Amino acid sequence: MPSLNNTVMERLIFPFCNPNEQSRIIERLFAEDQLVITSHTHLAKLRHLKHGLMHDLLTGRVRVKATEPEPASA
Repeated sequence: MPSLNNTVMERLIFPFCNPNEQSRIIERLFAEDQLVITSHTHLAKLRHLKHGLMHDLLTGRVRVKATEPEPASA
């Protein structure tokens, strides 16, 4: 931007955390990222398992026993 020059930038105040707090924030964010990655991996495995089970059921490889319907509760 033409109006954004060194004199304007010198007057701006940028807040920063101290290094210890920055490190703690980074550690927590990393832990949460690992949790998200683990959850996505687990979800992918479950979806793959579901796909395999559905394939087995739909092709007739695995038989399903018919059960009596449960009575409806009021």
